[in-house]
Amino acid sequence: MSERIARRRKVERKVFYWGWSVAATLHVILFLAWRESREVRVTLPNPDLETLNVVDPEFIPLDLFFGPPAIRNATGGISVEPPERFLEVDRLVILPGNCKALVKGSGTVVRGSVRLAVNETGRTDVRGIFQSTGFPCADAVLQRIAGDLWYRWLPNDQFPAPVELIQPLSFKEKVGI
Repeated sequence: MSERIARRRKVERKVFYWGWSVAATLHVILFLAWRESREVRVTLPNPDLETLNVVDPEFIPLDLFFGPPAIRNATGGISVEPPERFLEVDRLVILPGNCKALVKGSGTVVRGSVRLAVNETGRTDVRGIFQSTGFPCADAVLQRIAGDLWYRWLPNDQFPAPVELIQPLSFKEKVGI
């Protein structure tokens, strides 16, 4: 009976070692494949800007503040919305390395304005930067964020589509999450 137990233990040890070998090999392969896939290409909405390579992508929580827009009305004049028409939201954004240094841990508030065109459904088309932040990477972030806006109150009778507007926007790192 002890000879049978010894043979069984020998077979079980063999299965155990083979299982550990396969698991270790798979972990090494997955680790190497994961390291190769860490480079992400981010395409910006403005065709004049180059595609950025974001190495080691990290989502940074941003506190976004959209100020009241200045809207071009049907007669060609500019209508500035009241100060009550603003939007404050939080969003996770992947920033290029040089923008990470500008925003992360600095408490810096980045301000700028983006020119937009709002179509019949309220979706936006970014036309460019109206007031620069002073940092090309932050301008690209402003355009990317503004390209995702959806105006549910535009267009309307006073502002027919396509509505052209200037949207002030500022952001900073959200702390205390």
